[in-house]
Amino acid sequence: MRPLGTAILALALTGRPALSQAPLATDLWRVAAATLASPEALASGPAGSLWNPAAPAGRSSLRHQFAIETIHSPAEMGVAGVVGGLSRHQRGIGTVTLLYGRMGIEDLARTETSPEALPDGVPVYAQVTSLGYATGVSDRLTLGVAVRSLSARLASRREGRGALDFGGRLALRGGFALAAATRFLDPLFGSGRTSTSWSVALEWLTPPFELFGLPAGVNVRAGSTAGAGEQVRFLGLGLDAARLLQVDLGAANELAFGAAVWRARVAVSLVAGRYTVRFARDSGVHGFGGTYRFGLGVEAP
Repeated sequence: MRPLGTAILALALTGRPALSQAPLATDLWRVAAATLASPEALASGPAGSLWNPAAPAGRSSLRHQFAIETIHSPAEMGVAGVVGGLSRHQRGIGTVTLLYGRMGIEDLARTETSPEALPDGVPVYAQVTSLGYATGVSDRLTLGVAVRSLSARLASRREGRGALDFGGRLALRGGFALAAATRFLDPLFGSGRTSTSWSVALEWLTPPFELFGLPAGVNVRAGSTAGAGEQVRFLGLGLDAARLLQVDLGAANELAFGAAVWRARVAVSLVAGRYTVRFARDSGVHGFGGTYRFGLGVEAP
């Protein structure tokens, strides 16, 4: 039943009783984060600026990048969402990204004394609107900042606040890269501090080699995301074939209910001209099926 699934979801997301005053405006975004087949700090593309404001805009030097992603959880959870990002890159100045995202629980029935559902359901959703800027400080270092507006609703309860996030990516010698970012940082360090998380990641890219006549490379990624009631450690491998096909595999160790839970993640990206199609899936947890993410990216002059 959906109500049971929702109660379990609330516990899984927050790691604390569902009746506690959890930060609505940010907790549902953990479902979207669970489909990332890389550490949050290494996310890329316009939609990736949700996880790291310094995320690379795209695969080429074209000025305009657009990406939209949809997230779908098992029917028992009923969580679905969308993230859309539009960025403009100006050489020598930087990249500006406008982003909107929404996560919600669909068809949540409302009842009173009778088990029959009332006509109006229970609205449950979280939204984010973001304006970000990233620039290359040097050939090796990229820094980014994003101003965000967060809002959420659970039945008659509403929340809203701002966030100011920072991110950075540093290329090191030997094919290594280091990235770090905040997620939903409360600039006033008020009640929103309980929903702020911090991410750090390290990536190693092997020297290029030939695969079926195409140039290819393998990357190894490790990262961690931590916050109040949240701790995720990630380890994964990725294959990039001629910048046309990407396959990423990863395993995430999540701490919930005082115990560690492992989740497998996979993502595939295909590039055709200026278009990129993405598919990702996580293995699910607590007996539920996996959560899926579908994405489309477009690049233009």
